[in-house]
Amino acid sequence: MRRSLARAALVAIVLAMASVEGTSLPERTPPPDHPCLLPDSLFAPLARADGIETALARLADGKAVLRTVAQLPAPPSRLLSLLEDVEGWPRFIKRIRSLSRIPGERLLLHVFFNAPWPLSDRDYGLLPAVSREASGGGTVFWEAASAQLPPKPAGIVRVDPVRGGFAVTPVEATGGSRLVYTELDSFVETLPAPARDAARSRGPREIVSSLRALLASEAAAWRAPPVPAAGGRARIIAASTLQAEMNSASPPLVLDARSRRDFAASHIPGSRPVDWRDFTAVRPNVGTYFFGDPSRWGLLAESGPKLVTRLRELGLSRGRPIVVAGDPHGWGEEGRIAWMLLALGASDVALLDGGFPAWRNLPGTPIERGSETVAAAGDFDPHPQPGRRILLQELRSVLSEGRRPILDARTEQEFEGKTLRGQKRGGRIPGARLVPAVSLRDSGGRYVSAEALSLLTGPLEPKSPPVTYCTGGVRSALLAVLIEARLGIVAANYDGSLWEWGAHPELPLATGTAR
Repeated sequence: MRRSLARAALVAIVLAMASVEGTSLPERTPPPDHPCLLPDSLFAPLARADGIETALARLADGKAVLRTVAQLPAPPSRLLSLLEDVEGWPRFIKRIRSLSRIPGERLLLHVFFNAPWPLSDRDYGLLPAVSREASGGGTVFWEAASAQLPPKPAGIVRVDPVRGGFAVTPVEATGGSRLVYTELDSFVETLPAPARDAARSRGPREIVSSLRALLASEAAAWRAPPVPAAGGRARIIAASTLQAEMNSASPPLVLDARSRRDFAASHIPGSRPVDWRDFTAVRPNVGTYFFGDPSRWGLLAESGPKLVTRLRELGLSRGRPIVVAGDPHGWGEEGRIAWMLLALGASDVALLDGGFPAWRNLPGTPIERGSETVAAAGDFDPHPQPGRRILLQELRSVLSEGRRPILDARTEQEFEGKTLRGQKRGGRIPGARLVPAVSLRDSGGRYVSAEALSLLTGPLEPKSPPVTYCTGGVRSALLAVLIEARLGIVAANYDGSLWEWGAHPELPLATGTAR
């Protein structure tokens, strides 16, 4: 019990940290004149050492912009999580002496740092933000905000403007990232020549070197996602990124997994409502509970012309990306739809981070009301991916051999057998680890980070991919998709789950508190 409480406390702490990291920065696009957007062609090389390149650009107003480029082995998700944790910047920006948030201004930061020349200490204010990309990369950037700071402390030189940022792009060949650090510091030009040269040659390079060292020191905590054995890819997409993609020449297909009532009240323009129950072997309802076979409620509908027609009517087409929006307070229906499409061979399926509320709360996003618009049928052909799904007989073999982790996405009461949700028997599959679906989102409704998810699931390996289950394969489908999107491991969802397992009295179930 003490171990369980300790683990729960640790998970709670990490989740709290993840919510700070994931939601503390607003999402917006850098302004057109931001230094991060300057083309590489404007920069002249300054130095290259230890795989780190430094270059300098002169602007029309005479100001200098420094850019430092390096390739790092960490995946973009891990690198971005470090960069978004603004309170952790002193770990790799060594010159920062202290960093505080201004009371009443949650995102206005007051930075004190040691100057690269021993004349005085300096400070500045900045407003950080993050811009995410569909590729999995993004940019953490900041704007000058020293004018909003309190009166200048005695003995401190105030620096303004300070603009810059970190741009992260994935490197497919290595599974790592390309990092581009850009900064504009007007005070560099005022320093004596030795200090100016030192600031340009060493300052940004030391930041990138320290960041690389930090990543190396915690290498056991992250892993570059391997190429999934199954076809297709699962990913998480931010509302701002989706907004940009919807305005592109080739917008993705957006499916809304919420209730029909919620869809009619408001939805993303052009999206299509979808109910996971329309794609099951037996539709869950009271009638089929008494007069049908509820053990088949969670199972995917059998492949055939009827299934193909349903999928094409949604607008699914070969090669077209799909984004699934859900309700952060729901059962994870968006995960079930995303998992189903991946299991049937869809090539690119994303979950909308924060669900429909994230879209609704994004400034300038349009909203539609009423029923869906009529769309042309697609040409999607299912190609089942066995690695994403596990059936009862295979799960029995997995259980007897004990060779793969089994993850239960239900509540603690269900896990212990105290609560039933339509299944014949209560309890859990022996040896399962509890990963409650409610813990897969932070307080703001966004999906938890890779680090927080790893603490919940425990160590996972691609050679022994986990099995996920719940009551009817819905919450567990969300868990499976998040494991793939965040950790790069293709999990097998048991869609039959306890509706099917519990209907077989010969199959074991454990009850009571897990030890």
